[in-house]
Formats: sequence, structure tokens, C-alpha cells
Amino acid sequence: MVRARVLCREGCEIVKRVGAVVLNYNCSSLTKRCCEALLDIRGGHQGIEIVVVDNCSADSDLRNLRGVTSSIGVTLLESKSNGGYSAGNNIGIKHLLKMGCDFVLVVNPDVIISPTAVGKLVSAFEQDEDALFAGPRIVGADGSIDRRAQIFRRWGYYATFFSKYPLSKIKLTGLDSRYYRTSRDFSVDTPVFTVSGCCVLFKASFFRDCGFLDEAYFMYNEEVTWGLKAQACRQGGHGLYVASAEAIHDHPKSSGVASPFTVTQRMKSNLIYCEKYLRCSRIQKLLLLSYYRLSYCYLSRSNDSFIDHRSAFIAAQRESMSYCEVDE
Repeated sequence: MVRARVLCREGCEIVKRVGAVVLNYNCSSLTKRCCEALLDIRGGHQGIEIVVVDNCSADSDLRNLRGVTSSIGVTLLESKSNGGYSAGNNIGIKHLLKMGCDFVLVVNPDVIISPTAVGKLVSAFEQDEDALFAGPRIVGADGSIDRRAQIFRRWGYYATFFSKYPLSKIKLTGLDSRYYRTSRDFSVDTPVFTVSGCCVLFKASFFRDCGFLDEAYFMYNEEVTWGLKAQACRQGGHGLYVASAEAIHDHPKSSGVASPFTVTQRMKSNLIYCEKYLRCSRIQKLLLLSYYRLSYCYLSRSNDSFIDHRSAFIAAQRESMSYCEVDE
């Protein structure tokens, strides 16, 4: 396990323990590559304690994953159901906290973290006691900065309408610069509201004080929720963007075409966010639900897959109605 050595105010040396969670879902080859990059961080016989959580992959991928984790010597935890990003990562986070980790790195399997990144993230915390999580500079496989995967600001009610198709196509909203902070100088370390969920280092105290990742979400909105939790559980609580730490997010570029699954999940996540964190009125939540209904119909005009999956969307609508029934 990585022992990050830092000095206390009196000059004594304190050893910090770091663990990492890699969430696998039908991508054992990517998980292997990610774990090998984490293993490169090791110095001598000590290194990061790596936990791979399988999120109910297909039998063939799980068999491959068992072989991979056994051969490289990392722990494998198998979930019997796929509860999404937060639920899967929570399994690994809880395991690492029981082992006494002071920091937990949550990293996607398609991320390759540089050998020095974890040390730089840990060191950044020593300069800012109110920071509860930190993220590195995210670059693509070609080395270019992914300007939409660096620094996020708080997501308000109206932004939930523009977070995906079709209104996200309207450039007048300025969503890229206002929410994703694409106009920032990404060469400078800075306190931020929140960072990308593809690679983020949490203090263990975040989970003790603010709670674990919200399992109401299957996907989407996790990052902005961390920022709100940090602010709520500690005065001045926030995240850190650490430009000197680097991670490669080697994932296929989006086609720009929405799918029935992503539209459905974004609808559910935005309604959960509006209910639990924004405390929106019933009318606001019904307006948002109506927007997604209209969006789904609009997208069905040019994509037959939306028609084929309409029953699943209707079922999700009914489930989502529970978030619109009662005002707090």
C-alpha cells in the first residue's frame, strides 16, 4: 500500500495510506491496463492497495477478470447486481476504509494514471485542509486537454434542461464555459467546486463526514453531488484541481448521438438531483419530466431505437414520478 510521507506542523513525519478502486463492467482488458499503471506507482515492496469491483459483468468477462486480478495480485470483489457507478465504487471504498486507508482513489478502467499523480494529489491536500477530494489534469490519448472533463461548477435547476439533447445544441446557453469551466487556465492548481469522476482522490474523512457516494444515481450527476456534500458537511469544504498531476482518459470520443438508455438515465438522475439536492418544487420537477418526455418523442423521429425502447422509458417515467409527488 502506498505510504505518502508528509510532515505535521511540529515537523514530525506522518505516513498516509492510499488505496484505489477500479470498477469493471465488461471491460477486463481495460481494467488490466489501468491496474498495471497503478502498480507502476509502487516503490520497492510497497504500493497502492488496489481493489477491483466487478459490477455484474457477463460470465466470459468475469472469468477473464478473475485471471487478470489473480495474475497481477490485486483484490477482486464481485457484485451480484449492477447498481451503477456509485453503488459499485462504494463496495470498494468501504473495503479500503476497513483496511485503514487515509485516501481512496476512484478511477475508471479506461484511465491510465501517471506514476507521480497520486503523490502530487496527496501533497496538494497538505496545502489546503478544507479540500476533501482532488482531481488531476485529464488528457486524451493524444495528449490534448479534455476541457469538459476538468473543473465543474454547481449545477442549478435550469442547467438540467441543457445537460443533454436537444437543448444542449443551443450554443447561446454558454453551458460549456459556465458549467464545465472550459475557459479556465488548466495549467494552474486551484480550489474548485468539483472535479471529474473518471479519476478522483478522496480523503477518507469525506466518507466519514459526508457519507458514501449516492446510490440513488445509476449514472450522471455524481460529481456535482460531491461538491454539494463537501459544502454541506464542512464550512468551506471543496475540491482541488491539481494541474501537475496527470491522467490519460483513453475512451472513445462520443458520437454526439443520444441513446434511449442515456436519455432515460439522465432524466432519472436529474429528477433525483432536483428532489434531493436542489429541493425543487413539484411544478419544477413536473416541468423537467415533461421536457424529457418531449425530448424522447423528438429523438424518436430520427432514431428508431427510441421507438424500440419506449416501454423502458415509460417505466422509468413512472418510477421518476415518485420524485414529483410530494414537496419537502
